Amino acid sequence: MSGPAENGTRSEDTLVAGMFDLHDVTSQTSYCFQKKSLEDKIWLGEKDHWIIITDKRCSLSIFNPISGAYVSLPSFTTIEGHQNCEYRTIRRVVLCQTPASTNGHLALALFDDGVLAITAKQYEVWRTFKH
Repeated sequence: MSGPAENGTRSEDTLVAGMFDLHDVTSQTSYCFQKKSLEDKIWLGEKDHWIIITDKRCSLSIFNPISGAYVSLPSFTTIEGHQNCEYRTIRRVVLCQTPASTNGHLALALFDDGVLAITAKQYEVWRTFKH
């Protein structure tokens, strides 16, 4: 647990603990799970039980908390001009296709500087769209 906030409440430092909370809106049930390999990871996006996670060094993977499967993605440092990437500069990552899809995963990333990038199973890097 972290120390009390300014309003006197206490909150758990879930980033360090490797904890994630999931909520099923149809059954109104919440689940909390902790996994040692998720310590210091940041949740960027999700689709169909797959979660895109990164760390402070911009190492990326897709994780399925139900099956425990991991798929590595190229680092954001493969994008020109983002070699010193920080997770704080990532505005959004959208997983368009999961690793379970026929053609494998497909993801889009949008950064604070307006760069839009794409990666897929057959790529070894993130490719940027020119604007």
